[in-house]
Amino acid sequence: MMMGVLDSAWCYGIDPDWLFYSRIRSLFDSCRLEDNYVIKAKHLARADVLLTNAFFLQTTFLAEGFIDTASMGIAWKKDSLTIDFSDYLGSVNDTNLFRKLFAFQPDFIEYRQLQSALSQWAGSREMWDDKFEVPDPKKDSLGFWDMARRSLRRNGFLDSSSLVVDTLVVKALKDLQMQHRMDVDGKPGRQSTWALGLSNYDRFLRAALAMEKWRWKYRSDPQMQFRINIPSYELNVIRNDSIIYRARVVTGATDHQTPELHATVRYFTLFPYWNVPHSISTEEILPFVKRDTNYLHKHNYRVFDLKRNPVAIADVDWKRLSKDRFPYFIRQEGGPTNSLGLIVFFFPNKHDVYLHDTPMKPLFNREVRNFSHGCMRLQNPFKLGEIVWKDQWPKDTVNADTLRNRAIRFGKETRFALKRRIPIEVDYITVTADSIRNIWFHYDVYARDEKYLEIIRRLRPKH
Repeated sequence: MMMGVLDSAWCYGIDPDWLFYSRIRSLFDSCRLEDNYVIKAKHLARADVLLTNAFFLQTTFLAEGFIDTASMGIAWKKDSLTIDFSDYLGSVNDTNLFRKLFAFQPDFIEYRQLQSALSQWAGSREMWDDKFEVPDPKKDSLGFWDMARRSLRRNGFLDSSSLVVDTLVVKALKDLQMQHRMDVDGKPGRQSTWALGLSNYDRFLRAALAMEKWRWKYRSDPQMQFRINIPSYELNVIRNDSIIYRARVVTGATDHQTPELHATVRYFTLFPYWNVPHSISTEEILPFVKRDTNYLHKHNYRVFDLKRNPVAIADVDWKRLSKDRFPYFIRQEGGPTNSLGLIVFFFPNKHDVYLHDTPMKPLFNREVRNFSHGCMRLQNPFKLGEIVWKDQWPKDTVNADTLRNRAIRFGKETRFALKRRIPIEVDYITVTADSIRNIWFHYDVYARDEKYLEIIRRLRPKH
């Protein structure tokens, strides 16, 4: 019975060999072949001890996780869990054992969806661990396509043994790109090279880490919550453990990474102006202004001195300014071309990032959307504004179009403080799933997972 529980561990982001599965199976196999009853009894006793240990480990892993983030080692956060053994005594069957054991795991929608999709994915695949050293296509195009064909065949995307880069190979690469939520173009690139190099066991470990990250989280049950996941470039609005709205987001580029954080949305602003950070003012705007001072007028920027007094653009000797000598503030006035768009959701945080509209709408057509300076740009932001408005002021009939029209009609920055603050969490989880059990393996765009994966790989015994 317990061996059946261990067999199913893959479905919950746990490699059975982390729980001595192969060793236990070996002991049982030895028992079947052993005629000496004394030796057979010793094998059974060892198997019994390992099975008991496996039960407690699996229960603890499901409830509390196994990575101690403080020491970056394998551990769990509690010395023990409260288990009522009276439920296990007497009439015990597989269903009862499964139900009691898996009742310890988290119970919220993102975890449940991922667990269900992982169960389907792991149940239909061999956990092979072949390695594909896919070369950089810019340096070795022939080598890239050769290894790509091998990987695509091993991954089940390609049946053809074609020796050329034909339409079947390109289509198979597109299918792989789709599974990993990349821009589906059938072209070689950094992210395609990464995906081609993964084994099924690599993908499982990333899913296991995603499950583990959810276990780390303490989840209250607020009436409404925003959750943004960086690797999937997506916002979920959750109410009463249901996803009521989903939208695409643009996150920070690799040199301007969006931070993981937990905060509360306190207000939103229509027709915002943008106080340009010093780094952007001096490193990105100043070079353009030195070539053409009309650049500031074209983009609706104003200049202020350090006391916030307006300064005439023509009175500044721009040629003499630099990153270390820039005694000014630059502000972009509100309007449709403002970098923040027409609406911003503010949640005070030490990173000074927020969620906002953008005039750069075409970027939402991309699957990979890490283009910002760290803030999160939102697709259909006025739809989110409508949801927030109905949550805060349910008797006031306002929709997305009404809010957009108000922003344009007001023509000046207008703040709306929320009566009830809305929790917002920005996560970094590279494997996600949807409600129909599709599982997605996202590119580790900021390379934040590898330190944890190194730890998890050490859990598997060397045979």
